Amino acid sequence: MENAVFAEDKKQESPLPCTFVIKVKYADRTTIQGYIQWIEQGKTVAFRSYMELLYLTQEALRKSKNVLTNFRSWEN
Repeated sequence: MENAVFAEDKKQESPLPCTFVIKVKYADRTTIQGYIQWIEQGKTVAFRSYMELLYLTQEALRKSKNVLTNFRSWEN
């Protein structure tokens, strides 16, 4: 892991609205568990399923001030 780049090593500004580091601790055929780190906010949260991971990323994008994309919704 000599060439690995960790979140602490990379402090430059990203053009993307949110940057995440996802660490999977357990993976099965049906789900995963691990940690997601939101780089811009300096927050880390454990997730217990794919659905929870998706929810956490969506929540971060909604809270982000720099959202570049208009997402589709069920109402449109």
